[in-house]
Order: sequence, then C-alpha cells, then structure tokens
Amino acid sequence: MIEEMAKIFDRKTVSFMKYICLKDKYQLRDVSKNIDIPLSTIHRITQRLIKAGIVSEVKNSDFTSFFVNKESEIVKFFIEKTSKDPLSKFISLVKNCGNVYRIIQVGDKKMDGIALTLIGKDMDSARIKGIKDEIKSNFNFSIETVLLTNEQYNQMVALKFYREDTKIIYSSD
Repeated sequence: MIEEMAKIFDRKTVSFMKYICLKDKYQLRDVSKNIDIPLSTIHRITQRLIKAGIVSEVKNSDFTSFFVNKESEIVKFFIEKTSKDPLSKFISLVKNCGNVYRIIQVGDKKMDGIALTLIGKDMDSARIKGIKDEIKSNFNFSIETVLLTNEQYNQMVALKFYREDTKIIYSSD
C-alpha cells in the first residue's frame, strides 16, 4: 500500500496527513504554522482531500473548520502508520490527559528521545508519566516533559527563559 500512497501523495501531503490524522478537526493556518508548509499548499491539499471524501468543510461566520473522516481507509492507514512513531503515539495518548492545549518541542528530536513542554490546565501528571514509561518501554525512546499552565508558559517566554528552537507539534485549537 505504501507504493500506491507514494504515487498519490508527495512529501508535503504525507506530512500533512500525518498531522491531521491525529486531530478530529483543523484550520488551515494552524496546520500551515505547525508543520511549516505554505498556507496555499495546505489549501490545495485540503481541496483534493475534500474531493476524495477524506475531510469535510464546515463554514461559520468567523472561520472555516475541516473535519477528518476517521472512517476513510487512507486516514486509517495514516493513523496506523503514525502509531508506530513514538512521538506520534505519545501525542495521541497524552492529548486526553486533562486539558492539554499545546505540546511544544524544545530543541531537536534525537534518535533516542525528545524534550517537550506540555501546556494546559489540570493535566494528569501521573497518567502522563505512565504514558512516557510506556513509550520508553515499547520504543526505547525517552520523552522529558515540563507541564505548564498557559500563564506560566507566557511568563517564561516574556522572561526569555525559553530557547529559540521551539516548535509547536500539537495544538488543540
């Protein structure tokens, strides 16, 4: 099936699909910003996916949201593919541990681990630790985390306590 996917999807579409398959809905600007693909390209890919029945579009007065069809065979394929990646697996599990609003990658992802900042409210730290332990056990991949509220994160940014090389890898928006 991978050979067929390669004929249909280019590198940017694959990155896009890996990102949206972890979400129920998305907005174009957020995806563009988070995976560093131009907005015009995200729009073009989304239009192709609408025609294929992989996503649907819902417009309201303020903005347009796109919903991922989790029953699509292609989406199921990408969900399964990303479940073999330790970071994708971590994100899919941890986003339901309380109100996790954003996950920020700090520094580069290494072969054996990554440092992340989780921003949210009332996050279940014991459950998050359990997920980190599961990822370490199943993938031999260490995830170091800092859990912050939005206010704490904003204070750290204002005081320049945060490194420049950060990247949002998950946003609930």
